[in-house]
Amino acid sequence: MGRNWIALGLLTLLVAACQTKGVFDPGWERAVGQVDPALSSVQMITAPTSARVNVPFTVTVRTLGRSPCTRAADMDVVVSGLNVDITPYDEYARTSPYCRDDLKAFEHTASVTVGTAGQARVRLHARTLAGADYTYDAAVTVQP
Repeated sequence: MGRNWIALGLLTLLVAACQTKGVFDPGWERAVGQVDPALSSVQMITAPTSARVNVPFTVTVRTLGRSPCTRAADMDVVVSGLNVDITPYDEYARTSPYCRDDLKAFEHTASVTVGTAGQARVRLHARTLAGADYTYDAAVTVQP
């Protein structure tokens, strides 16, 4: 009977420890997403070559991170005339013994509407895997 109580006590402590934030949860930090400029730009950003004024079109950005220590977060999209600035964000585990060295792609998708006809510049703002700031421009012809 005494062993059962000890086992129950240990089990209760283990369950309480698992539910305590920080024991198995590494904590997540939001940061600008990482890309690899050595890859094809198609693997980094996908946007149509043309669109219509005031008609939404989809832009997809693929960031990279170590699994399971990276997860996709949100994406900022700022449209000003014919300039579209896109910044993807990912969340990175602060500490975790389960991170691997593999790279996994994380998709970020946004609906973009440009209200002016002309050559729009879709500018991706990201970081390289080494942590340097990186920008990439894609062109979208916006027709009336």
